[in-house]
Amino acid sequence: VVYNVKADEAVSFSSTVVQPQLKKSADVLIKVATVGLNHGDHAKADKHIPLINNVNGKLVGTEFSGIIENLGWLKGDHVHMFPFAIGDKVFGVTDGAMGEYISCSAENIFWAPAKMPYEVAAALPVCGTAAYRSLKDNGMSAGYNVAVIGAAGALGNLVVQMAASMGAESVVGIAAEEHAEAVESIGATTFLDYKTQNIEDALEDGSLDIVVDCYSKPDSEEKYEEKIKPKLKATGKYVALNANPIDQARKFVSEKIGYNVQRSGFDAQQGKLNRNDLALLASWWEEEKIRPLIDRVYGFNEEGVRDAFRSLKGGHSQGKIVVRVKDML
Repeated sequence: VVYNVKADEAVSFSSTVVQPQLKKSADVLIKVATVGLNHGDHAKADKHIPLINNVNGKLVGTEFSGIIENLGWLKGDHVHMFPFAIGDKVFGVTDGAMGEYISCSAENIFWAPAKMPYEVAAALPVCGTAAYRSLKDNGMSAGYNVAVIGAAGALGNLVVQMAASMGAESVVGIAAEEHAEAVESIGATTFLDYKTQNIEDALEDGSLDIVVDCYSKPDSEEKYEEKIKPKLKATGKYVALNANPIDQARKFVSEKIGYNVQRSGFDAQQGKLNRNDLALLASWWEEEKIRPLIDRVYGFNEEGVRDAFRSLKGGHSQGKIVVRVKDML
């Protein structure tokens, strides 16, 4: 599946099966089972600029699950620290994940638990890492009071579950009323309907340790930061997963120089992949600490892929949107 800004939902499906070559000795060839979709996948098409940022023809997708078909280091005498084997069930991240076969670096994958459904495995790498880092990097500790904006989405539902698993005293889930039951079932102690309730009145000033905003975007009409930041304690953090370019640049510089130059009480979380985090996600799933919500699984055909992107663009899903590329035994 490739980007095509002139096509419906800006994607084109090809029935031709291409098996990529392993260009580096640390690469692995993977037969893809499922691909999880993220808002960034659709946003790439919106940022298309001919000759400057041309996305046409580029492969779609980022996170996946599947089976290792081949290992690059089998062709040479290189020694690697990756003890993977052909036939291993894995999940991870790479550019252009939506195909029957993909090639990616062994640094970007980890073993998926044997009993973990492939659909679930594809829902974890990007959103799971971002959810965990949103809490961990901002000092999450037992007894904290946490609020999650967009608590029913692919990312937000994981933040709710992780906050509860990490010992939060309270977790406020903010979403649309139709998601109330699901959000409360995964660990939210309080549910707020952003459509009908006044969030400012419902939350007490100075009561929250961390607010994770999985919903707002730079062009959003609703500016939750302005409303909810007064609800934070003096040492609290407002964590934005879709921060504006200036805040993202401040985050980038902070990581490069090892000194925080972000706005006070603010974190533009980017959730960069870390194999240790993938290992933790696998472990937490086995321990039943997290159970990602899956909105719907679509078929790997032209209609299915476009329906998946249409749903992604529409927003308001309850959990992850997944495309099943191939049924695995």
